[in-house]
Amino acid sequence: MLLKFLAFLSIIGVKSITEIKVGVIIISDYGGPYDWKKSGSAIRLAFEKVNSDILNGTDYRVLPIEKQYGPGCDLKQTPAIAAELYYKENVSAIIGPGCSGAMDAVGFMGAVWNLPIISGESAAKRFSHKENYPTLVRMAYCQCALRRVFGSVLNYFNWTELSLFVDESNEFSSEMANSLDHGLREMEIYPNKVLFDSRNFKEDLNRYKKILMEARKRSRIFIFMAHADIVRYFLISCYDLGFVETGEYVFMYAELFEDEYWGLFNWNRSLPDDYKVRKAQEAVFKFGLKLEKSKKFETFAETVKRRAIQEFNYDFNNKHVNFFIGTFYESIILYGNALNESIKYDIDPRNASAFIELFRETSFEGITGPVHMNEVADREATYEISHMNPDTGEFYVIGQYSGFSLRFERIPNTKIYWPGRRNSPPLNEPICGYQGEAPVCQESEPMNMTIIALITLFCLLLISVICGLAVYRKMKLESEISDNSWIVHTDDIHIIQNFGRSFSLKSRLSTSIHENNDNVTLSRNSNTYAQAFIETAKFKGNLVAIKSFPLEKKINITRSLRIEVKQRRLASHNNILKFIGTVLEPPTKAVLIHEYCKKGSLQDLLEQDNFELDWSFKYSLMNDIVKGLQFIHNSPIGIHGNLKSPNCLIDDRFVVKLCHFGLPSFMNLCEKKEKTHAYYEALLWSAPEILRDSNCRYPLVISQKGDIYSFGIIIQEILLRGHPFLLERESNDLTPETLVQRIRKGVEPLTRPEVPLDYTNKILANITESCWREIAAERPTISEIKQQLRKLTGGKEVNIMDDLLKRMEQYANNLENIVEERTMQLAEEKQRTDELLLQILPKSIADQLKAGKTVTPETFTSVTIYFSDIVGFTALSAQSTPIQIVKLLNDLYTMFDEIICEFDVYKVETIGDAYMVASGLPIRNGQNHAKEIAKMSLKLLSKVRSFRMEHRPDEQLKLRIGLHTGPCVTGVVGLKMPRYCLFGDTVNTASRMESTGEPLKIHLSSATADILKTFSEFQLDCRGEIEVKGKNVMKTFWLLEQPL
Repeated sequence: MLLKFLAFLSIIGVKSITEIKVGVIIISDYGGPYDWKKSGSAIRLAFEKVNSDILNGTDYRVLPIEKQYGPGCDLKQTPAIAAELYYKENVSAIIGPGCSGAMDAVGFMGAVWNLPIISGESAAKRFSHKENYPTLVRMAYCQCALRRVFGSVLNYFNWTELSLFVDESNEFSSEMANSLDHGLREMEIYPNKVLFDSRNFKEDLNRYKKILMEARKRSRIFIFMAHADIVRYFLISCYDLGFVETGEYVFMYAELFEDEYWGLFNWNRSLPDDYKVRKAQEAVFKFGLKLEKSKKFETFAETVKRRAIQEFNYDFNNKHVNFFIGTFYESIILYGNALNESIKYDIDPRNASAFIELFRETSFEGITGPVHMNEVADREATYEISHMNPDTGEFYVIGQYSGFSLRFERIPNTKIYWPGRRNSPPLNEPICGYQGEAPVCQESEPMNMTIIALITLFCLLLISVICGLAVYRKMKLESEISDNSWIVHTDDIHIIQNFGRSFSLKSRLSTSIHENNDNVTLSRNSNTYAQAFIETAKFKGNLVAIKSFPLEKKINITRSLRIEVKQRRLASHNNILKFIGTVLEPPTKAVLIHEYCKKGSLQDLLEQDNFELDWSFKYSLMNDIVKGLQFIHNSPIGIHGNLKSPNCLIDDRFVVKLCHFGLPSFMNLCEKKEKTHAYYEALLWSAPEILRDSNCRYPLVISQKGDIYSFGIIIQEILLRGHPFLLERESNDLTPETLVQRIRKGVEPLTRPEVPLDYTNKILANITESCWREIAAERPTISEIKQQLRKLTGGKEVNIMDDLLKRMEQYANNLENIVEERTMQLAEEKQRTDELLLQILPKSIADQLKAGKTVTPETFTSVTIYFSDIVGFTALSAQSTPIQIVKLLNDLYTMFDEIICEFDVYKVETIGDAYMVASGLPIRNGQNHAKEIAKMSLKLLSKVRSFRMEHRPDEQLKLRIGLHTGPCVTGVVGLKMPRYCLFGDTVNTASRMESTGEPLKIHLSSATADILKTFSEFQLDCRGEIEVKGKNVMKTFWLLEQPL
């Protein structure tokens, strides 16, 4: 390793500086906002800062290799430049190019080379598809974000109908408009897209007025995507048409920052029609990138301008150092920070797959302002929305779209001067409609007395109905509170014991009044694992769960108790355990009755080591808890108060249901009073402020923020599949009581569960850390946590069973149409079905099944069976992703399937990494079955030696093969998805030959060897006698590979 070598050099006193080459591809002088003469000095300044500050103290220095292309966005030069940098200069990363056309080829080449490509621009929407550009990092902005920026403003003011004017002759404006149009449609906002070519319009205002008049028939919100000069013509036309004075119109356009490249949008050009543009801009919202011009930025800008004159003979004059120049500078600073981290953790900076992880979801204070990188290593830029003060003619910021919060936020104490002297935003649709067609605006004759009387009568009737409904609702509410259906009689409950006997709850309670509640009988069904420590019973023919607890005094059924029960019974949600009722007889003992979840609690599930929990399953569990907790927080109950894994039950569809909340009059009686080990164990989910306020005594003070803390503890349980504070208790031998006291004190360093990085990702780490914050007010709400969890699946909700059920429901809803369509294609589908059946079953068997006949088992006196598997497959699976394993097996067995077609064999099945083939059945072939299997085995082994795993090309796949010959019986098993199966000792012995064999060898029994000896083309080597499970001692042979 490189770091170990450098460490050795430092020990022996040798100081070695390693140069890391970084390619720079920037467009040459073309008048754009970031060409080489403008951005070159900033880029060099950034590399100097990386070497002098960021990499100071390390043995590494960055060496930039500068290249330019152009003039213009030349698509032909950049691939050649990138190839030269990669193959000749051996660069570790490439900064640039900026323009989208030039980036296309370089981005694809970076993906092939697995080389980081970092750009200060390249904003086109297509680059957000990281499956095509996995090594691309963008530091400026993404045009795909424009739909969120514009959309958030539109939603804020309730504007949904708009017209989007797009100049097709302007490549930048057209590309940005297409991204905006596509994005808004995803938000269910459908713009009226107006396409035009400004080269045909020139300065003819009548043409602009014509398309404006057509657009006004459909909307009052106009977005202009064009050069500043073209936008000016639109604004003048709007003024001439009288749009501004009506106060019904809003105009929007994007000026990312001031630059002559896309023109100057300022109204003041010392032209005769300046006053028209100024008046029209009173109705304008201008969208631009936020550039924080701090003292640091001003110093940076002065340095860039001074060095531009010295190094490039370029004078900015009155032009600004713009946002893109700053982002190219920040691209190199970000690369330097990531490089410094890669040195610490020994990550190869040329391996983009690992190196890019250092860019994801990071934040730092950049030269242009705060920089936040999202989960795909693109910057979430902040945008400013500006409006003009009609008194001064100057634009000022009235709101911003934050790259951190991803929503539109108004600037406090800023006034919007709505056009037409309005005090409120223009309506999405005018009161009179877009063309004045609304009936309310049509002239009508004065109403006569009869109409007035009818209206008065209707109003009185309406008031009476409203009052009646209010009284009815009040009476219904009181009736629901007075409802006693939740009180269950003991004779209606029948306890279920382990051996199937049942007896009434009345007799059970009468004999157990003095029992300790901790010694409740565990009811289990022989074929399912039941919920631990919960009794089951039959109530009205349904299986329910009951929880009994002693009463120190009789519970009085007060109004407040009835309200508690009503609220709990109305808490109906897919992730909430259904409350059925209570038993209050005899008065010294009470019973709560709930829906029964036979899978037990979440804690039970996590403790089952033989139950596999993949990431999708873990996410589904967490998501279910979040949805249930969100329902509680938004319900009249408001707080769970006792959230922990034992109180998260799992039904037979593996849906999590929250329980043990609400009903404080009952729940406070269920809590343990003695300070035992279990007492403190139950407090490990409690937030520090709750432990302090309650002094670790029940009943605990409860809060929504306390529920959030408890959820963070449950995440740790799910990730580590263990108890709360698992690692702390194992490594430091801490008792629950010690942990609870440390949490309650809140002394730095705070006592919190440890979750190794191997078990989580950055999003989950951020969620748990935010849930565990010491100050309760700083913890997120459950809705915010739900939004964070959605990022783990790209914004999609995932639930294993619900997703399946939804798909089944959708299939059922469309079944009628599907049947009709399939009926018309019956002949074609029947042929396809026959072909598919022949891939599953032998033709002779398939023909019998199609004829409706019963397939009779058949005996074969002599067949040869082949078994193979991959040595070390379990370890390989643990070190690979599921996708990589599926890809490996698919590639391998596709190759196998192609090879066995050359021989007289029948593929029986594949199970995981095991592959089973037989010869001599279903069609007998004399003694040739051993020969066919042997030749097939040799060819498979030969091909495996040259087979390479795509994700681990340097490793040799080790195939182990076993053969045996003997009699067997075949038959078709099952009615649904029938399988052609082999039975008999021959199958078992063939499997034993494989399992006792060696990697990359063919192991066969003496029965197979005897037949092969009759053929002169095989070379056998006697292995000798070996112990075979279930067969005692067997003499076996190796089938040797023949030289080419």
